[in-house]
This record gives sequence, C-alpha cells and structure tokens, in this order.
Amino acid sequence: IKFAYTTKANTVDGIALGEIDIADVEATQDEISKIEENKLYYMTTDFQGYGYIGINSNRINDINTRKGLMSLINKEPAVNTYFGGLASVIERPASADSWVYPTDSKPVYTYNKDKALEYFKAAGYTQETKNGKNILSKDGQQLSLAAGVGGEGTMDHPAALIFTQMKLDLEEMGGKLEITDCDLTVLTDGLYQGSFDLWAASWDTSIDPSDMNGIYLKGAEGNFYGIASDRLDSTLMAASAITDMEARKNLYAEAMDIIMAEAVEMPVYQRKNLYVFNPEVVDISSLPAKITEYRGYLDDIEKLKFI
Repeated sequence: IKFAYTTKANTVDGIALGEIDIADVEATQDEISKIEENKLYYMTTDFQGYGYIGINSNRINDINTRKGLMSLINKEPAVNTYFGGLASVIERPASADSWVYPTDSKPVYTYNKDKALEYFKAAGYTQETKNGKNILSKDGQQLSLAAGVGGEGTMDHPAALIFTQMKLDLEEMGGKLEITDCDLTVLTDGLYQGSFDLWAASWDTSIDPSDMNGIYLKGAEGNFYGIASDRLDSTLMAASAITDMEARKNLYAEAMDIIMAEAVEMPVYQRKNLYVFNPEVVDISSLPAKITEYRGYLDDIEKLKFI
C-alpha cells in the first residue's frame, strides 16, 4: 500500500497515475467528477469534525468589533459554491453528527453589513470620507486586519470565498483585510504565534465532546481564540465530570452558547469525506460494507485484498 503526503489538489490525480492507492479527499462535486472520469472507486462518509472561522480575542479585544466581523461572514453561498451540496451550514461549534449538537440551533449572527457597521461604531470606530473614500478608524488608526486561510496558495478553501467577500465589504466601509493564503503548516504556525486576527480551519472531534476542554478552557494549548471565561470553564468542567448524558448535553449546549456570545468562533460547515481507491490495486469486494466517520477502512486494514 502506498501512502504519500500530497496537496489536496493533486490527490485524485496521484491515484489516477498510480502514485497513490488509497486517499482521503474532501467531498466536492469537482472531486467526484474527477474520480468518475478516471474510473476510480469511492465511498462517502461524514467528516468527524466541522469547519469554522476563528477570531483571536487577544488581538481583537473589543467584543463589538468581533461581533461586527461575525456579521460579515456570509456562509451559505460560500459553502454551497465550494461543496456543491455535499456540505451543510452549521450554527454551533460542534460536529452536526454529534449527539451533543443542538438540533434546534438558530443563527446567532447573520450576514448583515449594516449591522456590522453598527457594531464597529459601538466599538468606537468612526466613518469619515477622505478623497472620496470611506475610512473606518478609531483613535486615529484605520481598522486593519489579517486573516489566514489554508488554501495552499490557490485559495482552494471554502472560507476563501467568505474572506474575499469580507475584504470587499470592509473596504467599502473603510477598513482593510489582508488575506494570507498558505499551506496548513504555515497556518498552524501562525495560530501558535498569534499572528492572525481571523483564520479558517477545522476541528477534528471525538465521540465524547470533552475534547472541547483542550480548545476553550483558559490557557488550553488549542485555545487560539484567547477566550478566558470563568463561566465557560466551569460549565465545561461540570459537563466533563458527570455521566448523565442528558445533563451533559444541556451543559454543552450552554457552553456553546457562551462561545457564540463571546464572538470568537463562527461555525461554518459540516462536510463529507471521500475515501478513494484505485480499483486496479485494491480488491473492492474486500472493503468494509460501510465506512463511517468513526470507523474507516484502516480499522479493517488486515481484511483488505489486493489485485
């Protein structure tokens, strides 16, 4: 079996050329079309996690500024365009397939440029016209932000469309947004260094949502948001300490509401994965009858047969 590191844009091509035998690929209509054109075999499963846009509250410490940015995140057109119906918009920071995801979730922030400007003004920004252009500034400083997205230099990412729209909207209001399109390693380094105001990424999640502690607790290694809420900490710790599933679900729902109220993370999409196989190498009849987000082909790797 050949395993290789490759950019996501070249993965299906690598299988078609015989350079890779098995791959895990983001499910988009373009990828499925390429797979079918090359007569490869694929299976679809839900992604064990979700995509989001994060805001670093250490860099943007005014909550109204963060809420203004939340109001410039136009999710649905970007998700539908990128995934072509193979992903859904979500409203809370958890996998939509998880038992803990609140099924009755309503949007906390919706795309609304007028509302965004109201939030920016509530944060102390004023809008002036200079030389025919709007300037949105506070204490003499124009609103200027840096966003990171892992589009591998080609803006191949669903959030790239969101940031592009946000950049245009901010320029219209009088602000600036610099988008850094990079690979995952550079993006991750930037998160640890705290060099982005906003970023797009995804969280892998487990069956038990206690992994939220490593993301949102004060000082946690994965807390790139800079969120430090005593109420959130106590809610998450209480949820981790009990076994009553319904009580835990209620506590996690409360924790997610706190995260949304702090305006540090916008959940964006729940997508699917494609497991792609070269049928000239892998005996398709030996694959598991069903692959899920919690049990993939690697769990039954000893049963695979090859041609």
